[in-house]
Amino acid sequence: MAAVCPTTTTEPDLNVIWQPQPGSQEVFLSCPVFECLYEGTRGPGKTDALLMDFAQFTGQGFGPAWRGVLFREEYPNLEDVIVKSKKWFPAIFPGAIYNESQHRWVFPEGETLLFRHAKRESDYWKYHGHEYPWIGWEELTNWPNDRLYLSMMSVCRSSHPGMPRHYRATCNPYGPGHNWVKARFIDPAPRGVVVQDKEGRERVCIHGSIWENQILLTNDPDYLKNLQAQGGARRAAWLEGDWDIVAGGMFDDVWDRDVHVIEPFDIPATWRIDRSFDWGSSKPYSVGW
Repeated sequence: MAAVCPTTTTEPDLNVIWQPQPGSQEVFLSCPVFECLYEGTRGPGKTDALLMDFAQFTGQGFGPAWRGVLFREEYPNLEDVIVKSKKWFPAIFPGAIYNESQHRWVFPEGETLLFRHAKRESDYWKYHGHEYPWIGWEELTNWPNDRLYLSMMSVCRSSHPGMPRHYRATCNPYGPGHNWVKARFIDPAPRGVVVQDKEGRERVCIHGSIWENQILLTNDPDYLKNLQAQGGARRAAWLEGDWDIVAGGMFDDVWDRDVHVIEPFDIPATWRIDRSFDWGSSKPYSVGW
């Protein structure tokens, strides 16, 4: 089941200090779907948008019940997110306080946003029983599999009436988790189309491009040249947002959409049918026709 992800024409009320740029930032911030991935090239402003997705519900009357946690796989990788939060949050929310030792923002009405690192599936047990209506993942393709990501979904909840619940992530193509992220978000449906699984849960991916970020292109035109200087799969991933690249999987180095995807046609009855079989020593068997 699929539906187009709806958008709104009103921008989040984050004061006049920060506003989403037209395009993917606006769509991401107004997307009502519970699970949403903001993917694409490098440079459209995904990290800022992730922070503001939490911030847009701060000061809206939820108080301490509005709690969020933003993950990277290792703590040093959080540095850029923390720096950007320190740039925006005090200006938008006077009185907001960042606790350096606890890596936690506390906002004037009691809302909290935690910055945490989690790498393995077992790290979930540090949060078992917690309640976070907002959970964010920065650079999702840095996690090699989906086990921690899916486990943490169980604590994205709230007993507060009318509380929004957002499960949000950002990433570029490439990285150790490229293939599972692609299988979950890119392959099932075109970008911007909501997918519903058999349990009724909805997810969607939104594509962003560096060409939307006029602030970055104006202030740092050499950044685009740095992306253009990349070679091979990295250039395709970071400059074009291409998911059909070599990224470390067993078969992704031979996959070419232009070659291996064809328009449906009636198979002639005279064609020979071949079949191959693999018992599979560590996974279930496979039969290919």
